[in-house]
Amino acid sequence: MRKDVYIFIVMCNGKLVKLKQSTQCNYSTDMGSMPLSIENDTTYGIILCFYSHNGTYEVLLDGEVCFNVYPDSLEAVI
Repeated sequence: MRKDVYIFIVMCNGKLVKLKQSTQCNYSTDMGSMPLSIENDTTYGIILCFYSHNGTYEVLLDGEVCFNVYPDSLEAVI
């Protein structure tokens, strides 16, 4: 399974990160933007892009694209 993650990182040109417990962010659904709270400190994601205007990241997380993730909520894995 870990090989698949590394292959996907190359495709996205992103970094694998671990989200810290109690991270607050948002994700989009068909009904609009919804808040998301990460309560598991072993949640991993892939950084897709950085928004310089508000200093936050967009992260692919379990098939969902989360946004407004602050840098202090992320730990680099590789």
